[in-house]
Amino acid sequence: MMTGLKTFRLVPFCLLLLAGNVFAAGNGASGDEISNYAKVLNITIKNTGGSVFNNFKGKQCLVKMHLTRDGFLSGFNVEGGASDLCNKLSDVMHNIKKFPAPPSDAVYQKFKDVHLDFKP
Repeated sequence: MMTGLKTFRLVPFCLLLLAGNVFAAGNGASGDEISNYAKVLNITIKNTGGSVFNNFKGKQCLVKMHLTRDGFLSGFNVEGGASDLCNKLSDVMHNIKKFPAPPSDAVYQKFKDVHLDFKP
């Protein structure tokens, strides 16, 4: 008879876990939100660099960025790509203190530590 009582106590706990997973699944950032914020980052970098990037069409540089919730650039690492572009990108990134803040916590979770494939 005790077995039935233990099972009865376990059922509400399982339902609570299941409900939490359902609500958590609905809190992710949409593809459009992610794409739009990636564009914001690229535009900010290009605007900060100005004409510096004009000579690097067709090249790319992979950089890992670390952002705070309010958009501050807390660090970055150049991880590969065309060395001449990556050197210029590194110079520009040192001049960027803050990006526009991510529009939501869900978008921030995707971009707090992000690899950005920069192509001028």
